[in-house]
Amino acid sequence: MAVGSALLAVTAGAQTSSPTGIDAGMEGGTGPDAEVPSDTWAASAADGSVTSSMEDAPGDAPGVAPAEQALVDAVVEDGGAPGAVVRPAPHGVVFVGTIALGGGVFRMGGRVVGLGSYAIDRTEVTAGRWRACVAGGGCEALYDPWRQRVDDRAPVAGVTWAQAARFCTWAGGRLPTEAEWEFAARGIDGRRYPWGESLPDCAHARLAGCGDGPGLTGALPAGRGPSGALDLAGNLAEWVVDRYGPLPSSGYVRDPEGPARGDTRVVRGGSFVSSPEEVTATARAGVDPREGRYDVGFRCARRL
Repeated sequence: MAVGSALLAVTAGAQTSSPTGIDAGMEGGTGPDAEVPSDTWAASAADGSVTSSMEDAPGDAPGVAPAEQALVDAVVEDGGAPGAVVRPAPHGVVFVGTIALGGGVFRMGGRVVGLGSYAIDRTEVTAGRWRACVAGGGCEALYDPWRQRVDDRAPVAGVTWAQAARFCTWAGGRLPTEAEWEFAARGIDGRRYPWGESLPDCAHARLAGCGDGPGLTGALPAGRGPSGALDLAGNLAEWVVDRYGPLPSSGYVRDPEGPARGDTRVVRGGSFVSSPEEVTATARAGVDPREGRYDVGFRCARRL
């Protein structure tokens, strides 16, 4: 990222939300016929009832190279759990706090997704990086809901979707797509949590019961994802670029960017007020993009 290792912090400004948490008030089912409230977490493998416009055949998908088509067919024919990735992505190439991923083909919800190469931040955007953006004229100063921005490693919270998107543009990237975020969190084996299948504890993720407010970025290496990214479960939920909607239940798509219309944007990963079920690698929620929530932050990505 263009920001490099420059460090700066969040000062005054004003956009917060009441401390109820994006996970408060969960209700209703998340099956194919359930209506998912905009602030309710749901596993991506279970909440989609809308079929893709390409539902009849991944084989009919335009612009798919033969090698990738074989992988698409393998995923479609595989009876395994959604999320199983059949092509390992070369990863772990770190430059300026960013991890390069080679992409791949995997099942997200009921649909087969292909991703090209991209890079994603190793951690959530920090107060230090935000202060650099403010100093450079690309960002506005923010209210600090946690009064901890004296530490440049603290994650930025309380940002709206547009503020997060502007920062990523200033830093030479963009918000990750929901598919890019999930691929970084799940890896080649479609795991339940970034570190594997075991239930989270406070050594792996900062979730409910692990302390007041978010912790410093990168403080829990045991929770590292298969891509090498940190804090993908808990700490702060994270904005992605996509609008919120049911995930398609069939078909194939390359580098999806979500629905074309919608009033809410997706956040992923859960936060320090989340339960273990709400910090899985498939948990997702829809949030009003105008809200700067005390438990929502973000990281940036870019296409390679």
